[in-house]
Amino acid sequence: MSKTILMSVAMITFATFGARAEINGAPKPDFARGQIWSIKSDQPTTAKVVVVRVEPSANRTVVHVSVIDIPVPDGIAERDAITTVGEMPFDKLALAASLDQVLGTDGQPAPGFQSAYDQWRADRGAGVFTTSVADAVQSMLVEVYCRSSASSGIAMCKGQQGIGNAAQDSDWSAIAQWVGSGGRFSNLDEPTPTLFYDTKRIEADHDIVRGYSLLDYNISAHSHSGERMFSQIDYWAIDCTKQMMTNIETTQYAGHMGHGRVVYGHTFIGSELKTTHYSKNNGAGDLAQKLCTRAVG
Repeated sequence: MSKTILMSVAMITFATFGARAEINGAPKPDFARGQIWSIKSDQPTTAKVVVVRVEPSANRTVVHVSVIDIPVPDGIAERDAITTVGEMPFDKLALAASLDQVLGTDGQPAPGFQSAYDQWRADRGAGVFTTSVADAVQSMLVEVYCRSSASSGIAMCKGQQGIGNAAQDSDWSAIAQWVGSGGRFSNLDEPTPTLFYDTKRIEADHDIVRGYSLLDYNISAHSHSGERMFSQIDYWAIDCTKQMMTNIETTQYAGHMGHGRVVYGHTFIGSELKTTHYSKNNGAGDLAQKLCTRAVG
């Protein structure tokens, strides 16, 4: 059975990088609820946009849409496929530049639209998509499908380096060692970890930086699966200006420094993604500052 993804505030902020949609000279259609649009794409696609809501926001007009009929990539089982995105808020001009033609006027919101829209309303600083629909959806699918060690058989993930091979393609630099428990970078009642960040694999787009951290424990700790682990790699998205960070993926290993058998792994999507504020005097802040500084250095 195919899946609907609920696009969260964190995904809006962090999941879509790349060039902005070309809007100079783009048509400016009157969007209306229920319109079903085909989208412009470099490759033929069955994906369509359903207009759900149009509203002013700050100095722009925001069009809230559902995306339906997303094609299933080669290598993905139908039951695991993401074929619908419940809610995606677009800048009106960027959306107009990336749509092709109206196919109908009786479209309905995809499941989960209202809860995702309510979340967007609760944090108006989250922003909107200014890329094309095709690019935004592609970035989201890469984030969901390609950030795990099981992605090697997926055609769209070729060349996409995920967390699964981070330990083999990284240059880890120690930041600090923590004493105690309950912090953002340590499990409750567990041994002291040393925090590293990857100086090699850092992605940057203006104020948004993505990078990897690694926790290495001096003695084995409890993993989320209940098995013992010695290390954990996390993939982060960081807004260096707003001092906000989101954990996108976590993988825990039986061995030190991201080696050995994977005992637990999870990619956070939809409502699972939580964006938190970091300060400069704790572990999260130390990691964020290192990644942000390295990205512009």
